Amino acid sequence: MIGSVIALGLLGAVFQSQGDIQIDRFTTSDWRVEVKQDRFTGKKHCTATNHDMVYDRGVLTFHFSPNIDTANAVFRIDDGAVRTAGSVAVEAAGLGANFSSKNTRNSSNGEVHIPVVYLSSATTVAIKPNDKAAHRDFKLRGLSEVLTTMQSRGCGVS
Repeated sequence: MIGSVIALGLLGAVFQSQGDIQIDRFTTSDWRVEVKQDRFTGKKHCTATNHDMVYDRGVLTFHFSPNIDTANAVFRIDDGAVRTAGSVAVEAAGLGANFSSKNTRNSSNGEVHIPVVYLSSATTVAIKPNDKAAHRDFKLRGLSEVLTTMQSRGCGVS
């Protein structure tokens, strides 16, 4: 068993078991992927993380400092038109993005949620978190590859 875990670790994948939940962790295109599968129901839940971005349930969440108010953030995908984060918030919430926060000083918790359907062929998302802060560019290098990899592993990717 230990030899298997070491061998898998050398291949870039780690399998872990917690009761009925099997966890598979691996890296692809600089994204850290976690696939959790309930071995009893067969359901899978997959996430991918790259620096200050997290993919979960069809939404890519961009993280600024928890002190930065992103409630009125605007974003631009590649060289497209500027959009408000609020214009995609209902769709992101419907996919499962978490808009609740225990941060009593900043309810946005420095997060901007964008459904991945808008980002499938994008290379950069520029986000201006509020009127007082400068915009920040997020490079989406490897996102389409990681979504394809997750889908091939049985994850529902929107």
